[in-house]
Amino acid sequence: MQLYFTVPDTATTHDGVLVRSFLRQCAVSTDLARAVKFRGGGFFADGVPVLANRRIYPGQMLSFALPPEGDGVTPQPEIPVNVVYEDAFAVVLEKPLYHYTAARRGSLSNRYHPERLEDNFYLSDAVWDTVAAWGLQDSPMHRAKASYCTIRDLMMGIKNLGCSPLSLSEQTAWLRSTLQKPRVRTAVRSTPLHAMQSRNDRVKLLLLKLRLCRAVLLLSGANQRKNT
Repeated sequence: MQLYFTVPDTATTHDGVLVRSFLRQCAVSTDLARAVKFRGGGFFADGVPVLANRRIYPGQMLSFALPPEGDGVTPQPEIPVNVVYEDAFAVVLEKPLYHYTAARRGSLSNRYHPERLEDNFYLSDAVWDTVAAWGLQDSPMHRAKASYCTIRDLMMGIKNLGCSPLSLSEQTAWLRSTLQKPRVRTAVRSTPLHAMQSRNDRVKLLLLKLRLCRAVLLLSGANQRKNT
């Protein structure tokens, strides 16, 4: 199946928009985009191959073919699933807004993903974009929820570092650089400790507030070794 998306002329696309950013605006998941990139035929702008880090402009047509299906995932019967809608092409599941699922031992989130070093906040950035699109960026409640998503992505990034072959110095450099990003800096400063679901995450958030990057990484690494 071939999918087509025309770039509209809006405030966010008038001067061009990165392909990967436009895909998020079109509700194309990062997993699907990666599958198209690595297992499919890639992306095309007006029929010409284009990379995800290139800009496309209003009026251009972005297209790609759905890649072959993978092996899928094994259902976990202990996790209830509420199917809202299903047909031959799509299934819609109910999931609470801003809800993050916990990773299980041996899951993909317990393995090193080098692409996260460059695009660690794709999920929370999508939440922020949605909040802005709905005109809710001045709502304290929605800002708090979006900041919480940023913190969860940050915690996943720290966990990813612990699975990586990078040295502690390289990990520390990544974390310090990440903490300079405006959304991350604001989220760390504004998110209360009690918002975190576990004592371990509360301790890590406290260390992040104190800018003790090396201590956060050492604690995260120790926890991962204990759980393997």
